[in-house]
Amino acid sequence: MTDEKPVDGKAAEEGADELATVDAERKKPTMKRRRKKVQRDLVKEADKAIATEAEKKKRRRSTRRKFAAGVVLLIVAILYYGLQPLKGTVRYGVCRTFIELKIPYPSTLQVNVVEESAQAVRIYYSHIDAFGSSRLNMIECEYGIDPQRGLILSTVSINRQVVDAEEVKSFNFSVPYILANPPDLRLPRFRSSSLADLKIDYY
Repeated sequence: MTDEKPVDGKAAEEGADELATVDAERKKPTMKRRRKKVQRDLVKEADKAIATEAEKKKRRRSTRRKFAAGVVLLIVAILYYGLQPLKGTVRYGVCRTFIELKIPYPSTLQVNVVEESAQAVRIYYSHIDAFGSSRLNMIECEYGIDPQRGLILSTVSINRQVVDAEEVKSFNFSVPYILANPPDLRLPRFRSSSLADLKIDYY
């Protein structure tokens, strides 16, 4: 028969305390690792959020830059085409050439107002005459179609007075050459319909 020693209560409590201490010591590193992992996850989330916000700002800046560039290009195009000289048709060129042949100093010709329709051109112009005075005139050129030569002048009137038909007929022989080598077709920007508003500028 084996004799069993009674277990001392105090010793049992000390043993239990030692086991609890060992268990706590084992758990300490695990808690630290968990806290570090949580901190790393929080840092990653923060970095991700910052990167996302930075990307959004970058896209917004890119969109604004593209929009601004588009506006600038539109303004440049409007200015470019707005500053381009207006040009008339070859009918205007033929009538202008007729004027240049009629005045004594073609280099002083200044076209003030041009009105074009399907079959006629009206030009208000000024020039320096043989006496050095400026003169303001109006010419009306009406057109027809010749079966052989094409576009020709049918009638011309200057200041409401009809030009001699023979003179017009003689001029029509030069029309094909004018059409092949058009003169300056630039139109004046002045658009007032009042003759009192017309300005005569010579340089």
